[in-house]
Amino acid sequence: MKGRRKMCKKKKRILSLVLSLLMVLTIAPMPVSAAEMTEPEANEAAAPEDTVEASEQATEEPAAEPVAETTNGLQQPAAGDGTIGNPYQIANADNLYWFAAKVNGTEADGTQNAAVCAKLTDNITVNTSVLNTDGALSGDGSGFRAWTPIGNPSSVFSMYSGIFDGAGHTVKGLYLNTTDDYVGLFGCNRGTIQNVIVADSYFGGTDSVGGVCGLNNSGGSITSCNNSGSVSGAYYVGGVCGTNNGGSIMNCINSGSVSGTSNDVGGVCGSNDSGSIVNCTNSGSASTTSSRVSGVCGENFDTIQNCYYDKEKYTGGDNGVGIAGSDVLGSAEGKTPAEFASGEVTWLLNGSKNPAEGETLAWGQTLSGDKADAYPVLGGAVVYQVDKYESCIVSETSKSGYNNTNEPIFGPHTYGEPVWTWDDGKTSATAEFICTIDSSHMEKVDATVTEDKANHTKTATVSMGGTEYTDTITVATVLTGTGTKEDPYQIGTAEELMAFGDIVNGTNGATQNTAACAILTGDITVNTGVLNEDGTLNSNTTDFQVWTPIGNDTNPYSGTFDGGGHTIKGLYVDTTASYVGLVGYNKGTIHNVIVADSYFKGNEYVGGVSGINSETVMNCTNGGGVNGKTMVGGVSGSNLKTIMNCTNSGGVSGQGWIGGVSGNNGSSGTITSCANSGSVSGSGSSSTVGGVCGLTRKDSVITNCTNSGSVSSTYTAGGVCGENEGTITHGTNSGSVSNAKYAGGVCGYDRYQHITNCYYDNQKCTIGGIMKNDKKGSAEGKTPAAFASGEVTWLLNGQTATPADGETLAWYQNLGENGDPTPVLDSTHGVVYKNEHTNGDATYDNGITYIVAATAKTVDGADVSVNLEGLKVYTKGTKATVTAPVNSGYNFVGWYVKRNETPYYTGNALSTNRTYTFTAEQDIDLVAVYQALGTVELTLGGSYNYTINGTSKSDATTEAYTLGTTITLTTNGDKFAYWTNAAGMILSRKQEYTFTVTGKDTITAEFDSTTGGTIVNFISFYNQVMKRNQWSNAADITIAEAPTRYGYTFKCWSIDGTEYETEDALKEVIAAQIESKAEKLTVTPVYTKETASYTVTVIGGTGSGLYEVNAVASVTANAAEAGMKFANWTDLTGKIVSYNETYQFYVIGDTTLTANFVEEATVVEEKGTTEIVDIVKDTTNNKITFVSMSTVPVGCTILKAGVIATADSDVGTSGDGFNKDTAAIVRGNAWSGNAYRYSWTIKTTKTVYVRAYLEYKDNEGNQIVVYGSMTQDNINE
Repeated sequence: MKGRRKMCKKKKRILSLVLSLLMVLTIAPMPVSAAEMTEPEANEAAAPEDTVEASEQATEEPAAEPVAETTNGLQQPAAGDGTIGNPYQIANADNLYWFAAKVNGTEADGTQNAAVCAKLTDNITVNTSVLNTDGALSGDGSGFRAWTPIGNPSSVFSMYSGIFDGAGHTVKGLYLNTTDDYVGLFGCNRGTIQNVIVADSYFGGTDSVGGVCGLNNSGGSITSCNNSGSVSGAYYVGGVCGTNNGGSIMNCINSGSVSGTSNDVGGVCGSNDSGSIVNCTNSGSASTTSSRVSGVCGENFDTIQNCYYDKEKYTGGDNGVGIAGSDVLGSAEGKTPAEFASGEVTWLLNGSKNPAEGETLAWGQTLSGDKADAYPVLGGAVVYQVDKYESCIVSETSKSGYNNTNEPIFGPHTYGEPVWTWDDGKTSATAEFICTIDSSHMEKVDATVTEDKANHTKTATVSMGGTEYTDTITVATVLTGTGTKEDPYQIGTAEELMAFGDIVNGTNGATQNTAACAILTGDITVNTGVLNEDGTLNSNTTDFQVWTPIGNDTNPYSGTFDGGGHTIKGLYVDTTASYVGLVGYNKGTIHNVIVADSYFKGNEYVGGVSGINSETVMNCTNGGGVNGKTMVGGVSGSNLKTIMNCTNSGGVSGQGWIGGVSGNNGSSGTITSCANSGSVSGSGSSSTVGGVCGLTRKDSVITNCTNSGSVSSTYTAGGVCGENEGTITHGTNSGSVSNAKYAGGVCGYDRYQHITNCYYDNQKCTIGGIMKNDKKGSAEGKTPAAFASGEVTWLLNGQTATPADGETLAWYQNLGENGDPTPVLDSTHGVVYKNEHTNGDATYDNGITYIVAATAKTVDGADVSVNLEGLKVYTKGTKATVTAPVNSGYNFVGWYVKRNETPYYTGNALSTNRTYTFTAEQDIDLVAVYQALGTVELTLGGSYNYTINGTSKSDATTEAYTLGTTITLTTNGDKFAYWTNAAGMILSRKQEYTFTVTGKDTITAEFDSTTGGTIVNFISFYNQVMKRNQWSNAADITIAEAPTRYGYTFKCWSIDGTEYETEDALKEVIAAQIESKAEKLTVTPVYTKETASYTVTVIGGTGSGLYEVNAVASVTANAAEAGMKFANWTDLTGKIVSYNETYQFYVIGDTTLTANFVEEATVVEEKGTTEIVDIVKDTTNNKITFVSMSTVPVGCTILKAGVIATADSDVGTSGDGFNKDTAAIVRGNAWSGNAYRYSWTIKTTKTVYVRAYLEYKDNEGNQIVVYGSMTQDNINE
């Protein structure tokens, strides 16, 4: 085969000689190849040049052609004429195909110009996804646009002989799969191909197949080219060039797959005959099913110099060598991927040298970082050969290494144990490592800190030199307070709660105090997602923090634990020990705490609030799951003294004595006014289960308790109590009772018959009241209708609606539509009254109603303008509430009974509180009495004559004025500057100034002096004179200190809109004005806006924190205490801003909001609100921006919100009569939702009177319009 190859070579050389001779004989003058042209000759190339048509007759063809759309998707480039000096500008695939046709003579007109020049102006994609991710051809190629190589072998004149410059651009998606020879981006080349990248392409042929060029003939040059496409053929197959026949290949890269079925396959070139291949690399694969395959060139007859290939990627055929069967040092060598990545090969490709100053080398490589190059690249980061030391310091011996910094390379530092530093809060830590060889070198590393809350430790972890180092410290949570009743510990976090447990239990190094007192200051979450939505335990408990109950049988808790109405979530205990709950053993007082999303499992004495209670548990709620062996209850596992006003909604299960509120009520124990709605079950062979209590001991009492949860047991089960030895009175059950040997709707087994006035739902529970039998006056079944009618409530209250003095009713019920289906222990619900009819029937209702009327008057009998609710209706015996609103011009005196004669009120006040709550016993007419505020002193005046409300004055005067009085000041001084207040704030620059008296102040007319030089005023952003000077000498000029503006950074001073970056520049301008005898000059500050953060403070709710300017803040009111309900949100001024429990608003400054609550019976009239909340002035452009904020109650929808405006001062300050119909300007947008912000900018120099407006639809479909307060402003004020 090798002999055949030499014959082919010889034939090709003979053909070249013949063609050359033919050219000499037939063509004159001889054309010069583009590669050989000098710059002057480039101009000559613009003239007609010799071409060869199919008849091989020479014709003349113009070099420059008009741009024209041709057939078959070919398009002549829009720019260029094909000469060296003005090559065709190829911008897309159609341009490229046209160029190929031009060179090959396959255009419609049949002309050919193989010497034409071109330059890529952009990346070009012909087809997409020609190759799969593994480099193989995608599919069979049938859907791809086929490529015709540029230049063909029909004659030497058909070979490409121009200059093709890729300009670093990429040609993607070329596809050609043929049996022809000479296949590639270029088929045959004797010109110049440079700076082009071929990617995602496939070239398949027979002989001379390459990614860039099939045949690079004599005179041809391929420089700085790159192929990552797939190349395959029979023989003479190369990644860059198939056959290099007398041409040159320099600084080229192949990273694509190269394969052949016969001889002579190479990573860069298949065969090199009489040519040169210099400074090239191959990191792709090269393979053949025959022989002579190599990493660089399969067959070589001439020069290959300084070329390299990845010897781990190329391992097949001829044992993985560089040239025709062997590596040749300095010619073609295999290198490992590590040697390539090190930079060594790049340095070798650059001639084994570092660049001289100002020198640019061809090859580069980024050697470190996320964007490090695995192989050399053309261009890129400079690679230097430097000294490489094994140690971290300079030593006598070194090796060669490579980097991009031209700095010596040192070995890694070696370190001993680090020195640890923790911050004061023990939240972060750093480790300092000192090198054991070079003690001057230190590395400081930030640690990752983890916390073990159970063991009160924190661990800092760092990694250095492949070794992990840790430092563990013990952390103690410091509680606020001393733990006494007068100064209880303040608990607001899970850590503080656990620290309190340590104090009571004497664990984790804490000094024990079992009588310590504590109060919760907020809701606490220990773990999240302890229970699933159905109340069962989450299956993944691995990461839960295990709770240690407060107090135990050895050290019972004896202090006072006040939950403050807050919730503790996420307590998790799963143990075989006893005394389990929030508190394990209680001998103190636990009250006002809610336990939720928690799980308690133990042996004996297991409860949600306490495992065992021997003192007081009051006003507590459990919503967690409780499970144990015996003595298991939703609130307490066992009760030995008092449980009052407690509820349970969590599931309770066990094997012995199990109860919804308490598993056991011991002797002398009382359970009063408690309720259970959770399921209660017992699975033991002798389990005793009750909806309220499992077992009631002798001398114990259960009174006014109810159950609505399901009760089941294998032995004894009762709706209120499983087994009773004590006393049960006034109880109800509306839950089911099942699967028990001894069962009852009220009690499963009653030993001493001490059960009275108890009732159960006989449709949910059909097994009788006690031990499967009803007993009148003791345990009776009632239908759901009887329960809903109010009859059972009447009976439970001892058949009365008006208890004796000193007593209160226990049971309540709202009757009628949407009423309560059963009695409730909630005094905010209605009192039940019985109506006996003459026919002997009885009905029940919520009693007689009374009218409460309220008006507002001054002590002198004048009306007071306040938003006071007029008439309200209350049921007899319920709580009535009236509230006297705030009026800035009055003090509230008190609530009185109104008389219909003079004086209209007399006697002592019913209440001096603005909110007065009383029991409705009769119709009543109340009056809120106000005292008008007194007078304040006001100092008014200036240096010239002026008037006060038309009265002339010549000197400053101090007089008393009633708050709310309107005053108009005028002055006729011809040098008038402005009016200021006591703080120096400019109030107005108009000679006539009108204002309302709101407090003590000093109002002064300021005038400019008539002598003494130029007046220079430095003004703050808030229009306040910061510094007032009068200078006649430039040497006296001093610049005022920069004024601060919250949320902004001072930039510089300005005059008339011109900014002066330096004080010197500003002084020059002021000096010039002084020189020109200017009367007055105003200097104003310029600011740049910061990304400011403002503080939102929430009282009575959540949402406090730091917010960026214009961020949307969301605040939510806390859950209302029993008997109360949410009323509204108010700001610091007392203004109502929202009636929604969750209120969203835009943050434009520090904001304090208070959630207000009223008694449940109070009727809160909710209205939409809208106000102007911000005014921004652009004095340079005479623009004012008004920003309004609007909200509506829940269930309502904003239809339109915005502002109305006018320049007519007749609208006054109150805005009465100024509405959408009378306003000159109305601006607003349609909207949906319940919160809206609107900004409107007006360009004017006049005073503008503005009012926010809001249109919304309430939840009954009524369309309502409300208006905000009147606002007026002027760009100059």
